[in-house]
Amino acid sequence: MKVILYMTATQREKHLIDTVRAGFKRHGVETKFFEVKQYQKADPHFDLAVFVGVRRKSARIYRHSRAINQPTLMIDKGYFRRDLSFHRFSINGPQPYYVTQVQGDRNRLRELGVKVAYKPQPPAANKVVYAGASDKYSIFHSLGGSEETLWDSNAGLYPEGSPDKLMAADTYTTEVCSKLHDAITKSGKDLKLVYRPQPSWWQRKEFHYCPPNATISLPDERFGDVLSSCYCLATHGSNAGVEAALAGVPVLSTGDPTTNPLHDLVNTSFDEAINAPKRPTEAELEKRLAALAWCQFKYDEISNGFAWDTVKQWVK
Repeated sequence: MKVILYMTATQREKHLIDTVRAGFKRHGVETKFFEVKQYQKADPHFDLAVFVGVRRKSARIYRHSRAINQPTLMIDKGYFRRDLSFHRFSINGPQPYYVTQVQGDRNRLRELGVKVAYKPQPPAANKVVYAGASDKYSIFHSLGGSEETLWDSNAGLYPEGSPDKLMAADTYTTEVCSKLHDAITKSGKDLKLVYRPQPSWWQRKEFHYCPPNATISLPDERFGDVLSSCYCLATHGSNAGVEAALAGVPVLSTGDPTTNPLHDLVNTSFDEAINAPKRPTEAELEKRLAALAWCQFKYDEISNGFAWDTVKQWVK
C-alpha cells in the first residue's frame, strides 16, 4: 500500500507528519509527503490520500481523489479534548460515514471524562441559535461561494468582485437564518434568533455581517452560557452540535450524515425543530458519542499504529 500525505511542512504540523508516517510504517505502509500548497491534481499511483481539515486545498484534494475512486483520510480536531491532544480520523469523508457501525466499548468515552446525563430543558430557554461555520468550511461543503472568493485572512480584505461583501459563510448563514425566522414566525412562539459565528469570523477587519432578524452572540460570551438559554441549536456539522446535545439542547442538523455525526439522531426539519424539537435518549447519545470516541486518537495512538489499525477496515 502507498499513501500520499498532502500536508504542510510548518513547525506546527511537522510533529503530526512524523507521527502519521510512524503509524503507517508500523503497518509496513509506504508514505510520501507532498507540500499541500503545491497541489494541482490527484495522483492515481497512491492507494490513499491524506489531508488535514478544511483548508483551501483540502476541498480540491478530496473531490479530485474521490472522482478517481481514490480513498481519503481526513485528519482534523477531535470531538472531545479539542486542545489538539486528539485528532479525528475520517475515511472517505469529512465525517465517518460508518459511525453507526463502529463497535467499541464505552470506557474510552468515560476515560475522556465525557458523561451523558443531561437534565430536562429549562422552560426559560428562548433562543434559537445558529452555530455558523468558517468560509473555508462553507466552501469545502459547497455551501456558498467558491475558492476564488475565499476570505483572505492574511490581507484582511475581501477579494475584488464581491461588491455585496457576502462571503461563503455569510451566504449560507443568510439562508439558514431566513428559514429559522420563518419557522419561528409560523409557530407563534416567543423565541429569539441568535447567530453564533465561528471564532475565526471575528478576524475580519472590514466587515461583520449579521443576517436580518437575528442578533449576534459576541466572542466574549461563553458557549456554555449560550447553551443555558438555548431552545434549539442549528448547525451544518459543527462540533457545536455535539456540545449542545451533551448539554441536553435539541439540535437541528442542516447537513446530512456525511457532514453531521448526529444527523440521524436529531432534528432535520426546520418546523419540527421549532414546534416540537426532539432529543436523542441518553442511551442513544452515549452510544453515538462512544463510537465517535473511537474515531479520534492521541499522538501515541497514531504513531504506534493503533489509529490506522482501528480505521483501515472502512477503506473500501
